Amino acid sequence: MQKPLNAKEHNQAFAKFLFFLVLTLLMLSGALFINFEVPNRELKILRERSDNYRNHLLAQENLKKTVNDFVAVTNRSDSSSKAMIESEARPKLDALRNALSLEDSASGTRTNLAILALANQYLNAKYKLADLRGFDDEIRRLKDKIAELQLDLENCRSRVNFDAPPQ
Repeated sequence: MQKPLNAKEHNQAFAKFLFFLVLTLLMLSGALFINFEVPNRELKILRERSDNYRNHLLAQENLKKTVNDFVAVTNRSDSSSKAMIESEARPKLDALRNALSLEDSASGTRTNLAILALANQYLNAKYKLADLRGFDDEIRRLKDKIAELQLDLENCRSRVNFDAPPQ
């Protein structure tokens, strides 16, 4: 078999062809990768953000429902005793504490802590109000007792005749 006279140029041309073929295939596969993989990654990131946002909204709805339940229970127990407020409102306050999640954002954490502090203050105010309701009856009873004792004092003075001028 005879060898061509320009075998060296032929081999160089074939090597260039292979190099450019491989380079073109790499560019094509890179373009396809970028065309499909980058949007998939962005879509994955957007889905994660969407899930986080949805979870945040669900947590906020749960928190809102828990706060409403707590306020409804504490408002319903206006005329109740301290023990009744404790038995009804304390579980709701614990549920509120559990519903509050410490988020990544500092403002969300501050808001949740402020809600919890206000709920505790509200419950303490309800306790004080329940204590004061008992004092109303006690004050009325003591005023009646004072009036009765003043009447007894006047009766005693009139019997002993302290009202007469000294001689």
